[in-house]
Amino acid sequence: MKIILSILLAFSLAFGVEINEIKDDVAKRVENSIKILNDKSLDENAKQNAVVAQFDPIFDYELMAKISLGFKNYDALNKEEQSAYVKNFSQMLKRIYASRLKDYTDEEFIIDSLEQPKPQRAVLNAHLQSKGKRYDVTYKYYNANERGWLVYDVEIVGVSIVQTYKGQFADVLKNGGINAVIEALKAQ
Repeated sequence: MKIILSILLAFSLAFGVEINEIKDDVAKRVENSIKILNDKSLDENAKQNAVVAQFDPIFDYELMAKISLGFKNYDALNKEEQSAYVKNFSQMLKRIYASRLKDYTDEEFIIDSLEQPKPQRAVLNAHLQSKGKRYDVTYKYYNANERGWLVYDVEIVGVSIVQTYKGQFADVLKNGGINAVIEALKAQ
């Protein structure tokens, strides 16, 4: 039974797409998300959960968590601390993302380009168009081999999510240790 559960859990982890599918995949996920947000039969909580589920398969939350803490700091943690940190980091990102969804009105999401600056990296450039204003969004992908291409960072108007958290966590980690970082994640 444990083996079956382990296999099911492994397949529930992130699975990305092939590089030539990235643009169409993101466009489809955004289209599905807009339908969910406009579905009047769903309450806000159901909408948030459904939209987050649209993007879960293409995000590598564990890698985002490691980059945000710094690989040296992450490697210095024991397995239980690593697991607790990744879990709370992932939940925090999803909570913040879900809370922003209620601000959605009628913005248009436009995919501009897909670039491959390195053989194992890809960058999807897009923007939100809202009331004459443009907000650039950049999804940074890496090739996770058999898991496909996964997002490891998102820049919104030029500000990296993982670099922002890395800056915030450095002081908290230095002054209070990993437990202080985890408590800060729970509070956000």
